[in-house]
Amino acid sequence: MKEKKNLMAHVIVSQGYPGTFGKYRMQAWVENVNRLLIDEGHKVALFTCGKNSESFTKNGVEVIVSKRLRVLNDPFSLDILMRVLLSKKPSITIIHGLQHLLTLFSLIICFLRKVPVVVIVHGLYLSNSKLLSSRDRLLKLLLRVFKDSYLVIALTSYDRRFLLKKWGISPDRIRVTKVFLYLSQEELQKIEQIMKRNQERIMNASDKVRFLYIGRLDHHQKRVDHLIKIFYDFLKMREKKYPDVELVVVGRGPLKGLLVEMVRKLGIQDYVKIVGAVSEEEKWLRYLTSSALVLTSRFEGLPRVIFEAFAAGKAVVVPNICGLNEVIQHRINGFLFNNDEEFLDILNSVVTDNRHRLVMQKANRALAIEKFNLEAHEEEMRDIIRDYAN
Repeated sequence: MKEKKNLMAHVIVSQGYPGTFGKYRMQAWVENVNRLLIDEGHKVALFTCGKNSESFTKNGVEVIVSKRLRVLNDPFSLDILMRVLLSKKPSITIIHGLQHLLTLFSLIICFLRKVPVVVIVHGLYLSNSKLLSSRDRLLKLLLRVFKDSYLVIALTSYDRRFLLKKWGISPDRIRVTKVFLYLSQEELQKIEQIMKRNQERIMNASDKVRFLYIGRLDHHQKRVDHLIKIFYDFLKMREKKYPDVELVVVGRGPLKGLLVEMVRKLGIQDYVKIVGAVSEEEKWLRYLTSSALVLTSRFEGLPRVIFEAFAAGKAVVVPNICGLNEVIQHRINGFLFNNDEEFLDILNSVVTDNRHRLVMQKANRALAIEKFNLEAHEEEMRDIIRDYAN
């Protein structure tokens, strides 16, 4: 790290659901960016929305959480904008999330103050609401007018194509990298420590083929209720032959109560566990005591749980949709399905083909260490920070 004086960086977290696993915490990909900024000599102030207002310091980052308002389900806070406007002018601003009101007004402030901006896109979508479409049109106009003042980082090639085609952003304003989502060496070491402390629990868990869902509990995007329905169909077809299977659902969200009731009505309490929110260590234990991560999302950007499952040495079963299919290679590091019938066949394959599953799990652990490792790729992010901060 080079010595630098009086450098300030703002990080604005516009997207996501910071309360998914309980008390507010910084998402791991946000922490990755923060650490790189600090290593490059910046003092980092992070602004975001939460259930309640609070301020604290974590890992050298000043975190300012403002009480969240909901505008068409879009996290927003005027308090954040005032704090940003009244603070010392930063040398760079990193904004997580593009299609948000907070991003719109943050960009206006940054452009007026002539602060270089890096926007990290965590997934894109077409807006159905007229008001949300108006927000996106204003965002597009801003990005076209101030085309030399920002860089957009897309996590997937699909997002890049979307930005080019639907947003009209110049190709030289877009870079594609998944580095933010990779696990750090510290996280990989933490997993090793958890494994050592819990060897008996992990060994005892091998008596079942355990499928794991981890994330937000909702219907519109994640379709967790559909996952349980498909698993119920799987059990009806195979429970007599394969009784030792289980689905564990970890996370929180608006669907939790309905999921618990759904499991009760279907009479599958012995096979489906709705765990709810868990601690960070318990989250990793859920990975380590499972056989495969499963998702049935309608659409995704690129969820970090894919890389977490790799790091824990687990197979991954996901829909064949943009983003996910850029990482998952069918039957090599995971499974891709196009419909419910293929999903059922894959569940059956994971249960019956024990050898293939174990080989995949071992290979995925090595993949996380060798390829999806933050330290191995962070220099490209340092270059971006240096270029734009200067």
